[in-house]
Amino acid sequence: MHFQPPQYYLSESAIVDAIRHNSMCNLPDTTRGDKIDFWILTDNPFDQSRFSRKYKEDLSVMIMAVSSPEDTISMKSRWAILSGGSEKQFIDALRVYEV
Repeated sequence: MHFQPPQYYLSESAIVDAIRHNSMCNLPDTTRGDKIDFWILTDNPFDQSRFSRKYKEDLSVMIMAVSSPEDTISMKSRWAILSGGSEKQFIDALRVYEV
């Protein structure tokens, strides 16, 4: 396993809940504050389209499929609106191309 506790925390109940509700769960790095979000693929046409544009990213310890930068910006903007104007989501969207 590449993401070992205690540095990383993955809640089994959060995974089950995400699957049950077609939502998301995350894998936080407890030492740096970073996290990886895992979204359950839904039948929503945009989700299906976004999934078709995924690409592989080499994380040095594993290869993972990730959303395109454009889709990430689009989703961050959507989440900002749905959350009532979350500044964090807008800032995250601006940072997508910094990497």
